Amino acid sequence: MRITGLIGAYGGDPMAVTYPNGDQVGYVTVASECELLSDPAPDMDEILELGWFSREAIAAVPRRDWIDRVIRDAPHRAGGDAAR
Repeated sequence: MRITGLIGAYGGDPMAVTYPNGDQVGYVTVASECELLSDPAPDMDEILELGWFSREAIAAVPRRDWIDRVIRDAPHRAGGDAAR
């Protein structure tokens, strides 16, 4: 995979979580636009499953609310689908 651009950096209230034990954390993530250089394959450790979906189909995929902002910020490419 080759990183071809920056989509955005995300943090703040949308990325804050309070766990059932009362622990509070604030996540920060950076989303990058990438180009695949070979066929993707899950590593079966952190990634168990891969799938590609049209932007319209992502509405039916379970996800955190902040993911929708990343999708809106991501460039639209002809024939391009978003990965999960």
